[in-house]
Amino acid sequence: MADDPIIPASVESSGRAASVRLREGQTIQTQQDLLDPAQQSLADALKVTLRFVQAGMLVLLVLFAFSGVTSIKEGEVGLRLTFGEIKGDAKAPGAHFALPSPVGDFVKIDTGTKRFNEMEGYWPYLTPNQRNQSIESLGSGADLDPTNDGSLITADGNLVHTQWSIVYRHMPDRAKQFAENIHPAHEEFIVLSAARRGIVQAVAEITIDELLKEAGSGPGSVASRAQAIAQEVLDGINSGILIEDMVLAEKMPPLFARDSFAAVQSAESNARSEIDKAEQEASRTLNETAGGIHPQLRALILDYDEAVGVHGAAIQVGNPTRIAETKATMDGVLQMIDDLLESDAAGGAVARMMLEAKTHQFAERNRWESAYNRFNAKLPQFLANPDVTIQVEWAEAWTRLARNDFVEILTYPIGAGPIRLDINRDPNIMKRQEESAKQRMLEEAEKRRLQRQQQADFKTSTELILEG
Repeated sequence: MADDPIIPASVESSGRAASVRLREGQTIQTQQDLLDPAQQSLADALKVTLRFVQAGMLVLLVLFAFSGVTSIKEGEVGLRLTFGEIKGDAKAPGAHFALPSPVGDFVKIDTGTKRFNEMEGYWPYLTPNQRNQSIESLGSGADLDPTNDGSLITADGNLVHTQWSIVYRHMPDRAKQFAENIHPAHEEFIVLSAARRGIVQAVAEITIDELLKEAGSGPGSVASRAQAIAQEVLDGINSGILIEDMVLAEKMPPLFARDSFAAVQSAESNARSEIDKAEQEASRTLNETAGGIHPQLRALILDYDEAVGVHGAAIQVGNPTRIAETKATMDGVLQMIDDLLESDAAGGAVARMMLEAKTHQFAERNRWESAYNRFNAKLPQFLANPDVTIQVEWAEAWTRLARNDFVEILTYPIGAGPIRLDINRDPNIMKRQEESAKQRMLEEAEKRRLQRQQQADFKTSTELILEG
């Protein structure tokens, strides 16, 4: 058939219908020519995909590079690690860069305070109900059971129960030590162990009475001593941990001995109260006695008492030079006492006594001066006319006698002749005389009492026989 198209032998021999029909005048293309456009499209698509992959890898590379940037918050410090080794000093709060993991890393350490309580280690065993009760409500228990009850031994061999509060933190300038030597999971156990060592040693250095009287955690207290020992332990292992405070929260003797200790403390409290009262009474008495000069006066009296003792010893030895020196010392102290008593600063009973003495001295001097002047005035009269002077003196003496309340005067008319007197004193006069006598006796007794009291108040140990 001349008009039939030319069919390739490969198609004809395949035994199946042709997939391509060519019109008249078309040339037949090869299989390679048919595949080139598809391969070109695939190649273009692969190129685009490769560019996306490269861009993504670049983005991932950038993110990976910046994954080492770390932000450190307030209350923290950071340590830069490279292959697990700490590089440089601790970093302050802020943004910091480290090599990405696993090459590098940042370790953050909290520098804030932490607190825990040591409540059970040295406290008696309590049931759940007893733990909700106050210490005072706990009864006197049986003997201490070492298998259940915690306790401490004091310096005098007594047992005592305590509870403690511990506050600590990581030191920023020693964060590297902490990271190198302390595992965070073991941190609290290490601090507790150091604190327990300090507590046991500090309590063992004082008596139970001193411990029970402890108040606060200031310098010199058992709490400050325990804190110092615990800090020494932590510094010895380069922990980088600082114990900021240790507080002795509770303390008490063993329950079975608590009543006895309470009785002793009550007696001591009463004794302190009585001592305070005595000191207040002594201060009041001293102020009433000498006013503001009583400290100086008391010191001078003690100095005089000491000088008297030294003077007595010198007399016993028989050293004239020493006797004269000690006597001069005594006189000097006495002069200072006199000057102090006569100063305007003296007050109280001393000032009143000095005023009374000066008043008495002035009155006596005036009385004797007046008597002396009166004697000198009457002496010329007596020399000129002794009888008249004597009569005048008798008249004055009789007048003074008649003015006394115990004198009764009876008037007898001249020339009345013999009379008989039935002496029966006037009851009113007798009553006045008795009242006057009683008043004089009371005044004299009160005066003697005051004199004895003053002598007792101001008595010093000057009973030695002073010679030289």
